[in-house]
Amino acid sequence: MLVLSNLQAQIFTAVTSGPIYNDSLALGSAWGDFNNDGYQDIFASRRQLYFNNGDGTFTKITSGDVVEYGQGVGGTIGDYDNDGYLDIFTAGPSSSGSNLFHNNGDGTFDQVLEEPFLSDSSDFQVSSWVDIENDGDLDLFVSAGGNVGFTDNYLYINNNDGTFTRDTTNLITKDSTATINCSWSDFNNDGYVDLFIANGAQFIDAGANYLYMNNGDGSFTRLTEGAIVNDQNSSLGSSWGDYNNDGYLDLFVANGRENKLYKNNGDNTFKSVLAGEMVTENSVSAGSGWADFDNDGDLDLLVANIGSNNSLFENNGDGTFTKVLGESFSEHIGFGCSWADWDKDGDLDILFTWTNTNHNTPYLNNGNSNNWINIHCTGTMSNTSAIGAKIWLKATVNGSEIWQVREITGQTGSLGQSSLNAHFGLGSEGTIDSILVQWPSGITQEFSDIPVNNHIEIIEGESLSVQEFSHNSTIDLFTVYPNPADAFVTVQFELNRPANIDLSIIDLSGSTLLKLRKEKYFDGLNNVTFQSNSLPSGIYNCRLIIDNNFILNRKVVILR
Repeated sequence: MLVLSNLQAQIFTAVTSGPIYNDSLALGSAWGDFNNDGYQDIFASRRQLYFNNGDGTFTKITSGDVVEYGQGVGGTIGDYDNDGYLDIFTAGPSSSGSNLFHNNGDGTFDQVLEEPFLSDSSDFQVSSWVDIENDGDLDLFVSAGGNVGFTDNYLYINNNDGTFTRDTTNLITKDSTATINCSWSDFNNDGYVDLFIANGAQFIDAGANYLYMNNGDGSFTRLTEGAIVNDQNSSLGSSWGDYNNDGYLDLFVANGRENKLYKNNGDNTFKSVLAGEMVTENSVSAGSGWADFDNDGDLDLLVANIGSNNSLFENNGDGTFTKVLGESFSEHIGFGCSWADWDKDGDLDILFTWTNTNHNTPYLNNGNSNNWINIHCTGTMSNTSAIGAKIWLKATVNGSEIWQVREITGQTGSLGQSSLNAHFGLGSEGTIDSILVQWPSGITQEFSDIPVNNHIEIIEGESLSVQEFSHNSTIDLFTVYPNPADAFVTVQFELNRPANIDLSIIDLSGSTLLKLRKEKYFDGLNNVTFQSNSLPSGIYNCRLIIDNNFILNRKVVILR
């Protein structure tokens, strides 16, 4: 007889029509708002790109570089040039399968045909955008092991001008590994992201996993003590999340043998959790992802299994989990999975890839009456994608005052990148005590009296940062040229309706240096030219505020 968890059966409804379901299978998936309309779009490996129509349906993009050359195992999404639009990197089995695609801001992407990506070729498996030095620009880490055996991984350092240099001296690229998955997290709360490497794939004797601690200067120290780096289980994936709300991120590792859950002790050590079906069921697991699917204030875990049916583990709120049965996805196997609230109804939905149904399968969350908040972060001094930021939320849930934490990351599980938005469940409580954002730049912001059941945006360093995040269709173009510049800079923007414009130049501390325009503009193409010779050589932000509540930033480099 089928035994159900304490939740009702059929929490999720399978979407069995539309282009995502009907297309050929993809290995991985990554969610991001590519056109800045407030809705989550999806990139899936094997050249699949879908734009969200805002009504629960998607439109498949059928032309352009990203769908012609985006053949890869998996991808990672982040705004590497800080122009306000999310870019895509795909990792593949050769140089032809690994590509960087620049988002042009008009719904199209251009393949970046520049070094070092053109000459580098390896059996790339998983990639992740990350800012290892907190300098405001995203770097790129790519795992190159797995199917080719033991080899070095790749680290590309952002040169702060849209180009990259491969770093071959860093410890995380010199340790020869059989890496099939990489996941970044600031597990010790020191403000710098650390790296976990899962060694496995087809190599059953790939050895133990690696955990590197960031020294704060772009270098790393490899930890050698504890179960987390000594267990040997042929690992295929990993996911970080604070499942017990103690303020420290814990680690789930998907294995070819038994899965592992490591509780963070808060002192750079971890305890292996030995009890519970999550770690005792016999399966070959790959994809995984933490999410509060029932909005009750604690993180649950989704696991995509190759060797048995997929699993969803509900957090009981006491450090234990109950496997949720009765869902249609638990009748199938899968390789990758990811989470996003793509219909903006306040609960997190699922996408499974590479399933035995021969379909990529989305599942809509049917929801419940619990409260929630969904937060989109935009960096100004930090990278605009806010990758590496931590969002803390204090609320009373089920009669207890707790802090929850979410971390924005470029990879959330093997071949899966869930939405860059931070989603919190609040149970039946109707208020949030406070929200605290710790940015990679070191800036900290705190807000109070935030209404629940909203999608909001928090902009780094802005007093008006918290606001309802909704579709903004005012601007079609915003660019700065020449860039780098010497004597003169032209700011060009195109409006499709009249709007109040506030245009200024700010430095990296957030101080306004030049106030260029503050007036009403009518629709059409506009150009504002100013003399840059009053500014010393350096990096600045050109900030455009529309109607006092929609903010765009473009980096300006002054060289002379």
